[in-house]
Amino acid sequence: MNKTHQTIMKIEMKKLSAYAGCLLALCLASCKENETSAAQPTFSLVGNPTTLTAPWEGITQSYDVETNYEWKAAVDVSWLTVTPNHSANNGAIKVKVAQTSSNMQRTGSINFTVDGETLLTLAVKQDGVTLQGIELTPTSLALELGEMLKVVAKTIPDNSTSRQFTWTSNNTAVATVSGAGLVTGVGVGQTSITVSTTDGVLTGALTTELPVQVLDGPDEPSGEQMPIMTWYGPFPVSGETERHF
Repeated sequence: MNKTHQTIMKIEMKKLSAYAGCLLALCLASCKENETSAAQPTFSLVGNPTTLTAPWEGITQSYDVETNYEWKAAVDVSWLTVTPNHSANNGAIKVKVAQTSSNMQRTGSINFTVDGETLLTLAVKQDGVTLQGIELTPTSLALELGEMLKVVAKTIPDNSTSRQFTWTSNNTAVATVSGAGLVTGVGVGQTSITVSTTDGVLTGALTTELPVQVLDGPDEPSGEQMPIMTWYGPFPVSGETERHF
């Protein structure tokens, strides 16, 4: 082998060595990238929801989970539950929002974590109870002068926490009413009692009216007695000589 051939071979060997080095570097980089990608935990809910809005009656919402690691779910309020609250596989979860009796909106959140790191937060908002009306028992009153009767009021729906009612007589010369709904007949005639309440959310109050009629009392005895009438016999059958009527 002459010097020319030796020189050519050395050049080719250097090229091959450089090429092999590049291949090795690329392989190492690719392996490292794959390792990094495989090590990166992921968690998502199908559809990528970030908020859940629930009515006051409550709701149970299902979500599909996509993940490559073991995950856990933690809630920050007692009226939220997640089932299951941990897993290592894809699958479905159910988020339950309990019924509320509050008139105000409330909020909570669910944090989904992998190895202690929060990868997703689902914000939950629940509407407060919306009052629909007031129900009175009884629905009308007929009183005598001086008679008193308690009227019971409740909101519709009845589980609302709004229990503050305002009672107003539209003619206090006929009937009066206390703050607790006790109606008293004070004068003969007709009137109505207005009952109102508010749920803290409505700009105006809900009201209803109770018809009231006050009657004069029953006739009192005058104190006079009817005269005793005597009928004189004889009465052949009984043998009596007189009878008193």
